[in-house]
Amino acid sequence: MRPIAVVLAALLPLSLGAQTWHFRTLAGSASGGGAVDGAAAQARFALPTSVVACAEAIFIADAGNHAIRRISRDGVVTTWAGALMQSGRGDGDRLTARFRYPTGIAADAQCNLFVADRGNHTIRKISAAGVVTTIAGSAGVSGNADGNASAARFNGPQDVAIDTDGTLWISDTGNNRVRRIGPDNRVTTISRTFNTLLGIAVDASGNAYAADYGNHQLIRITRDGNATIFFSLSTFFPSDVAFDPDGGMWVLNYADNSLQRIGNATLTPVTGSRAFDQPRGIAFDAASDTFVIAEQGGCTIRRATRNGEVATIAGTSAAASEHLDAIGTAARFVAPSDLDVDANGVVYVTDSTTIRRIARDGAVTTMAGTPGESLLRDGSRSDARFRGAGSIAVEPSGTLIVSDDNTLRRVTMNGEVTTICGSQTAGYVDGPCASARFNFIASIAVAPDGTIYVADAFNKAIRKIADGVATTLATSTEFGPPMGGLDLDAQGNLYLWVENFPSVFRVTRDGGISKIATDDSLATLLNGLAVAPDGTIYLGGFRTHAIYRVLPGSSKIEVWAGDEIAIANVNGTPDATRFRTPSRLDVAPDGKLYVRDLNRSIRVASVDEPEATGPRRRAVGK
Repeated sequence: MRPIAVVLAALLPLSLGAQTWHFRTLAGSASGGGAVDGAAAQARFALPTSVVACAEAIFIADAGNHAIRRISRDGVVTTWAGALMQSGRGDGDRLTARFRYPTGIAADAQCNLFVADRGNHTIRKISAAGVVTTIAGSAGVSGNADGNASAARFNGPQDVAIDTDGTLWISDTGNNRVRRIGPDNRVTTISRTFNTLLGIAVDASGNAYAADYGNHQLIRITRDGNATIFFSLSTFFPSDVAFDPDGGMWVLNYADNSLQRIGNATLTPVTGSRAFDQPRGIAFDAASDTFVIAEQGGCTIRRATRNGEVATIAGTSAAASEHLDAIGTAARFVAPSDLDVDANGVVYVTDSTTIRRIARDGAVTTMAGTPGESLLRDGSRSDARFRGAGSIAVEPSGTLIVSDDNTLRRVTMNGEVTTICGSQTAGYVDGPCASARFNFIASIAVAPDGTIYVADAFNKAIRKIADGVATTLATSTEFGPPMGGLDLDAQGNLYLWVENFPSVFRVTRDGGISKIATDDSLATLLNGLAVAPDGTIYLGGFRTHAIYRVLPGSSKIEVWAGDEIAIANVNGTPDATRFRTPSRLDVAPDGKLYVRDLNRSIRVASVDEPEATGPRRRAVGK
């Protein structure tokens, strides 16, 4: 990341915490999820996770919006229960009731809906007449207890299925158990332990099938509670299962982003790989003889035929992977990885096998490399090749340093690319750059004097390059992959986020190491780090969809912008904005925060006017 000089601190308002921030899209896709009812193409979802079809409509558990959504047969999307982006616990009329991250949904023959209300740790019922009641668990109270109705306890239930006799089957993910609610409303537990339990479905004979994602298995559970492995494969990551009227079993393979069928102990692809974007929920729609699929990553509802034809029926996903130079939201990126901003507010982005430049007006141009051609070759502009450009930093001279494989490459403003340190061969060697070796360069930063700093992940070291020589500045057993983000403060101290420990570390110029903030609940969830001129440390979500911060003098990591669970592509204030994995970011000299969003866009936040209140979100950590 780019260094920040001491003098630039004067450019910022006195207190960032007392300002109103707004995010906007600087370049790339502005489409994607959100919270909008209306015609199918205009409607927006945020983390749709489960679907069910009744004769009259399709119902969706829209977890990110804390609501149950309805798609009519003529394609109109409405909020059926709850209120968009308003979480809560209350029962009552469907539109005054509130949910918190509802993730699972099922329907009986009368179109009464049953909801796994994950955030409230409860199972809810929405009657066909529109009345919401809690039928098991206690709102806001997690636990693991059997019993009658409100005496039972769940821990983040993910999905629900209903048998013909009225028995409900629950994937109680936080407890790694399958639970049952009988017609007498008593909750019991199946003895088998699971690993990241997701979807659950019931066949015509009353057998339940649980998607045991972490163990790569489907588990069959008979009505008498006998649980056995029905299907298992190392490359199988089931997220949900459904049955057609003929008894055929259809499964979503989350990791492969595909729909597959299981028959005679064989897994058969129905769609090609990458047909979906994180498919999470599936249900058979008898009215159209097709499957309806909740696409979690794409924030859309899709329809798939039995022969694998796929179409979008509601919502709009982020633009497809594409390399297109244009202005603002007309530009397209393939897979933006990292970004850095120079003193003039120009943004530079590593985009797969190319280096892109975004001018202050949002105009995107390609500086070097060729899309789709992975190779390590020096040269000018499109003659140069990158294997997979990773981290990027602007040098004091205005040239760029880019990590590519286990090498560091320099890109001049006219697009000339040279390899300046390291080799494709991994290793751990200090010395002249021609012989120096690195092992997974996770992030880089450049100081005002031109010194290059490297987070050398597998070597568990911070390395520096000065005068063409690589040396080790600091090592620690707590370093190591993933080392997500490296930046300097105004005094020349380095800051590093290490996911597995998980902590913000400070490394002084002489190699001294200290921890600034730690939060065990964020292990493996964050990546990317940037330090503002006032000393605020920003952290990007890697497996969450929020931006975090550590205020100067504090050791607390707090959620600052976006939502930890909800995926969408929405601009606005930190409360209202939504991201998709905003894991790389940078702060410009004027205090603007730039974010790489996996919606294939670059977002920017700036301060508008003071607000009366202080920090707005919960603080985590110590």
